[in-house]
Amino acid sequence: MVERRRRIPTSLAITAIIASSGASAVGAQNHRSSAIREGRRCRPLLKRLLDPLEDIEGEQAADALIDYFGSLRATLTASRKEQLRAVGDARVVAYLGAVNQSMRWVLRNEIEDRTFLASTDALRDYLRLVQGSNAFEQARVFYLNGRGRLMREECIGWGTPGAAILSVGQIIGRGLEIGAQYIIMAHNHPSGDAEPSQSDRDMTRKLAIAASLVGMQLYDHLVVSDGDDFSFRENGVL
Repeated sequence: MVERRRRIPTSLAITAIIASSGASAVGAQNHRSSAIREGRRCRPLLKRLLDPLEDIEGEQAADALIDYFGSLRATLTASRKEQLRAVGDARVVAYLGAVNQSMRWVLRNEIEDRTFLASTDALRDYLRLVQGSNAFEQARVFYLNGRGRLMREECIGWGTPGAAILSVGQIIGRGLEIGAQYIIMAHNHPSGDAEPSQSDRDMTRKLAIAASLVGMQLYDHLVVSDGDDFSFRENGVL
């Protein structure tokens, strides 16, 4: 009798599964209902990811994780401690860690292999994975050369659930050291609403002015959340 082996999803297959679970943009008033709908879509997708694990009830584990975190993206980006608290099985936690690293690798390669001056779609996918579900605000800066290709990515600060501490001088100084021509700023909103606050707008204006004074350009400022994003450039703020 031939033993049936479970098929393990490849990195690209995992990318396709998770990409299909992306939520559409929502306002603050619709975020809760959107999160509930996303949770319903994510359960069968997460079960498919967990099915290859031997002696694991994929549906039961998926239900426990989605009930706890609310979405597939939040599940994958949560800390191992929180994942273990939700599902209670170290094998599931280890597997989710491998899936997360695979997704990061795929999406990181995507942003390294293209110019951002034409489109920031790949960058948004990457940001929503690595920090869209964070419980605290985190700020990143992407330094680009004259052709719009990535030179350096740097995490420049963590903050509270409602604010990240940023230094315009630090961002500009680092850009001068690297020799960047363009800057893309990014941070997340743990609230789930990607609409920029007044302080976000004020900081963006200051950063744009400071960059222009030294021959650089703030090309965009992206605000991301678990199910939404906002581009200052596309919305005419820059």
